[in-house]
Amino acid sequence: GNGEATRAEQLLTEACETARHTLGDRDPTTVESMFYYGATLLLRGRYTEGVRTLEDALRLSEGVLNAAHPFVAFPTALLGRQYSRQGRYAEAEEILRKALTISREAWGERNGGTYHNVAALAENYARQGRIADAETLLREVVRVYPELHDVNYSLGLLLAEEKKYIEAE
Repeated sequence: GNGEATRAEQLLTEACETARHTLGDRDPTTVESMFYYGATLLLRGRYTEGVRTLEDALRLSEGVLNAAHPFVAFPTALLGRQYSRQGRYAEAEEILRKALTISREAWGERNGGTYHNVAALAENYARQGRIADAETLLREVVRVYPELHDVNYSLGLLLAEEKKYIEAE
């Protein structure tokens, strides 16, 4: 419930503060705890604070974790999705492409994490009205990874909005 989520947020806050004070900002544990905390804030609807925390964590990660470290892909994509929701499309595209590059290098093309990052980039395109670009990306994901139901759903919605009803079925 909500009480458990609040407690989890409190524990992550404490973990971040403890890591920063005892290990410093240049320690991987600190950066990882900041990623978790930022993601939690976004999921709890605290967007401004979540974005700021993820931005700080990504800045710190550049000197602490390898730029292509797989752990960086998820929070990078979360930040990109939030930028897109805020209408910051150019920033979103840049950071979503970074997340996609990291996941492709870490896990390869045929990985659920990679395809979710492709779908996030397609979502950003769709929000900008770049429907053809979004459709191309989503069709590729569905072709190679048909079991990703959320991507199938996104493609179906996109096609329905474009009045491509036969294809949406």
